[in-house]
Amino acid sequence: GTVETRWQHKDGSIKNILLSTTPFNGSDSSNGVIFSAIDITERKNNESYLEYLSTHDQLTGVANRSLLYDRLNHALAHAKRDQKMIAVFFLDLDGYKTINDLFGHLVGDQLLIQIANRLSANLREADTVARFGGDEFILVLENINNIEAVKPITEKILKSIAEPYRSNGNLCQVTTSIGISIYPLDGSTTEELINKADSAMYRAKQLGKNQYKFFSLRS
Repeated sequence: GTVETRWQHKDGSIKNILLSTTPFNGSDSSNGVIFSAIDITERKNNESYLEYLSTHDQLTGVANRSLLYDRLNHALAHAKRDQKMIAVFFLDLDGYKTINDLFGHLVGDQLLIQIANRLSANLREADTVARFGGDEFILVLENINNIEAVKPITEKILKSIAEPYRSNGNLCQVTTSIGISIYPLDGSTTEELINKADSAMYRAKQLGKNQYKFFSLRS
């Protein structure tokens, strides 16, 4: 049969090996097994890269929609079991289109990369940052004890995003409007939580931008 395994090369590197065994019968009635080992490291690296592309946003490197839905579904399963809360943030940048129109898409793309990096730096490793499309991002925060615990995180994100950016020699500044839904207060499915966070984000936009609103708190 065949099996995939990993061997350490004499230079210390790790190689992916396809190991196969084939029994044979010799002309002199002797029996034996032929072992063969094929280095498939490059193929495995290509497969890993293709898998990465299928789950991550190619511009910013954060999760794409596919990985977002997968992680949020898993988070909901754990939250139901452990009786914990989940916070879903829907972010839409304020003023991004103006920067894109003024400086061009190259500057706009570099700005999105920096924003994704700032979002990732302000969250725990277990949390998820995803680019939902265009200048929209979604964050998933797991193991939340109460709504009050979410507020300082949100304020830190607002402050971080509003700090100036230098992109392709240009000094830029944007802010963000954030809508937040909470499991289980605002829904029990991925679609419900994202839609309600989106709705809360639009309320934040209407009330002046550069702020956050909870779906479950109408004030």
